[in-house]
Order: sequence, then structure tokens, then C-alpha cells
Amino acid sequence: MEHDNDIVFEPRRYYSISEANAIVPKLEYFFGKLGSVQRHVNNICRKANDYGINIDEDEFLDKLEKLDNPIIRHLKRRLDEHSEDYLYYLDRIESLGVVVEDADHGIVRMYSWLDDDEVYLSWQYGEMEVSFWHDVDEDYIARKPLFGKQYTPAEKYPIH
Repeated sequence: MEHDNDIVFEPRRYYSISEANAIVPKLEYFFGKLGSVQRHVNNICRKANDYGINIDEDEFLDKLEKLDNPIIRHLKRRLDEHSEDYLYYLDRIESLGVVVEDADHGIVRMYSWLDDDEVYLSWQYGEMEVSFWHDVDEDYIARKPLFGKQYTPAEKYPIH
């Protein structure tokens, strides 16, 4: 019998609507930090452009590695620091048990049970509370208002 050792099953964190709303301030904070880091990275990229480095995302770091210039080394060091910060904040968001659907737009989804169906609660940076949901086989564009939906406790269902 063959086993696929590459498959890792992680337990899902299921949120009630009130539990999801309780983490919104943390999500706001972490996505605010991600936005700040992204602005710094964009600034570094503009400065690199000012020094004649045309930025192509796939080749940018390779170009920086090949140039031995103190200014470019400084920009690369700053870019490395901001990349580490970005990954740190992204990890903090994911450690809350949410699924990051789109980091650039601050969109997350959280597993939940509504009206006896497994769904995603959906939240986007800037929204004051979790007010939308969508089916697990849909994405953000299919969000629907929570109005009239009832949370079903996860204990009623097997753990994934």
C-alpha cells in the first residue's frame, strides 16, 4: 500500500460570527502593517528605478545581486528587511486560523457553519465587521450578506 507523504492535513479553525468579529481589530492591525511594508517596498523599487534598474518582478533581485554599488546594496538590504517583515505579518494573520485569499487587498476567509452548511465567512481590510459569507467552492466575488444566516456550532460536525 502506497502512502502519499506530501499531503499534510491541518485542522481547520471554525469561527462563529461573533468570534470572527472579535479578531477584526487584529486583522486590521496586521493588514495595516502589511500595507505599510508594501509602501516601503514600492518606495525602494522607485529608488532602484531612479538608479537605472528597470524593475521586472522576476528579475529584480537577480539584478540587485549582480550590481556592486553601495547604494544598491543598501536598497537590497532594506528590501530584504521589509520582505522579512511582510512574511512575519502574513504569518501572524494566518496564525489566527484564517485563510488569506488576497494579501494585497486584505481579503481573508474563515471557516464556519451557517444554517448547517460549511461556508467561509469573508472579511476585507477596511470593513468594520464580518458581514459576508460565501460557499467553500466560491471565492470573494460571490460574497453574500450574512443577514438572516444562523451560526451552527462546529461541535456538531466532525473535525477536518
